[in-house]
Amino acid sequence: MSDKYEIIKVLARTGHSTVYLVRHKLLNVYRAAKIVMKTCDDYERILREADMIKNLKCPGIPVVFDIEDNNDSICIIEEYISGKSLTEYISEAGCITAHDMADIGIRICDIISYLHECAGIVHLDIKPSNIIIRDNSDGKREVFIIDFDNSDMIDGRHAGHAMYITAGYAAPEQYNGDGSVRSDIYSIGILLLYMASSGHVQSFTSEAESVCRLYSNSIGPVIRKCIRHNSIQRYKSIAALRKELCSISDTMNYKKIAKFDITKKFLGFFRGKKSVIADKNNTDKVCHIYVYGFMHNSGATHFCLCFASFLKRKKRNVICIRHNDTSDYRAVTDKGTLCNGIYTIGADKIKGKAGIDIIPDYNGCITYNLSGYEYIIHDCGCIDEHCNSRRGECAEGGKDGITIFVGNTNYRRNNMTAMESVTSDSIIFINHIGGREFYDFISSYKGKCRIYRFPCVYEWDSANELFEEEADEIMEIIEK
Repeated sequence: MSDKYEIIKVLARTGHSTVYLVRHKLLNVYRAAKIVMKTCDDYERILREADMIKNLKCPGIPVVFDIEDNNDSICIIEEYISGKSLTEYISEAGCITAHDMADIGIRICDIISYLHECAGIVHLDIKPSNIIIRDNSDGKREVFIIDFDNSDMIDGRHAGHAMYITAGYAAPEQYNGDGSVRSDIYSIGILLLYMASSGHVQSFTSEAESVCRLYSNSIGPVIRKCIRHNSIQRYKSIAALRKELCSISDTMNYKKIAKFDITKKFLGFFRGKKSVIADKNNTDKVCHIYVYGFMHNSGATHFCLCFASFLKRKKRNVICIRHNDTSDYRAVTDKGTLCNGIYTIGADKIKGKAGIDIIPDYNGCITYNLSGYEYIIHDCGCIDEHCNSRRGECAEGGKDGITIFVGNTNYRRNNMTAMESVTSDSIIFINHIGGREFYDFISSYKGKCRIYRFPCVYEWDSANELFEEEADEIMEIIEK
C-alpha cells in the first residue's frame, strides 16, 4: 500500500488477506484497503473480482479506486461502506414489516439489474452478510452489495472458475457449476425469506412454506415464485421481480403490516418481543382470561384448552393466545389448520365438533384484529416476575379480565408462600389431586381467593360434568 494512505484500524482478517480502514492523507477521506498475499490460494479469484468491478458505476456497489501490485502482494483500494450487514440489521430489529422487506428487496433488485443489464455480470452470492444497509439521518435508507468474488460474466467468459457456494442461498443449479440471471433471483427470494422469518429460515425447507402462507397477502407469493427449484418457473428477469415488490411496497406503505420472528425450533410457531394485542377499537366487548401455571407441567395449557372448548360449547367466540414457550402447543397445532397465522384445532365435520382457535407465541410480531371474539384466553405459561406487567400488556386497550392459576400437589408442598400471596380476585385450580386430599387441602388454606379442583379431563375437547359445573361458575363471575 502506498504512503498516501494512513492505516486507521483492521476491519477483517481472512486467510492470507487483511482488510484495513485507511484514510487518504491529502484528501482526508476514508477508504477500505484489502491486501492479499500472492501466496494466497484465493489470490487469482480476488484479483479477478477487483478487475471485474473496477469499472462499475452504481450507487449500491463499492467503487474501486486503485489496484496496487508489488512482488509479494496486491492492494485493492475501494470505497469504505459504513453501515450494518443485513445479518446485523435483522438481528437488532428482531422483525421488520413487509413494506420494509419489499423496500430493501427493490434496492437490491436495482443493483442486480445494473449488473445484469449494464455490466453483463451475475453476482451468484447474494446473502445477508453481503448486503450492507445504512439508515441516514435524513430517514433515507441506502443498500449496498459487496463481495463479488463469486461473480461471473453472463456470456460465460469466465466459465469454469471455482465457485464458492453458500449453502441455502445458492440456487440448485449452482451446485452443478451453473449460474444464471435466475440464480440471482433465487438468492433474492431466500434473502426475502430470511427477512420475513427474522433470520431463522435461510433455505428452502418446509418452514419456508409456512412463512409464505403467513405472508400470503403480501410478500409470500413473491418468495414462493423466486425459489422454485426449476429455474424456468421463477421470474424471468429482475425487472419482473422488482415490479412485484414495488406493488407490495405501495400497497403496504400506509397499512399495519404483519411481521414475525421464527423460533430456532421452528415448527410453524413464532416468537417476538411483545405480546399479541387485540385491535384497540374492538376490545370493549372482550373478556381477557389470564392463565398461569404455578410451576412447569402443572397443566395450565391443558386447562386453557379445556376452558376454551367449554366456552365453544356455550356458543361463545373464543381464542387462546400462547405467551411464552410454544412447545406445549406443538401436538395440537400439528393437527390443526392454519389460516392467516391462526390455527383451528379440534374441528371434526363428521362428528359435528366445532374447533377452537389458537395463536402460538408470535409475541407481537403479528398484530391481529381480534374483533368478533368474546373471550381471549391468554396462556401465560409458568408464573414469573413479569406476571403483572405482561398481564397489563396483553389487555392493552380492553377491559380487564380475571387471572387463573393452575397448580398441583407438588406445588402446594414447595411454594405455599407464593400461593398465599395470590390476590383475592384471582382463581386457583389444583390439578393432579384426589377429592378427599383436595378437601383436606382447602380446609388448611389461609388465603381468600376461590379454589377449585381441576378434575381429570383426558381429552380437552370432551365435556366433563364436574369441570362443566366449575366452568359455569367462572362464567358467572366473568359476566357479572
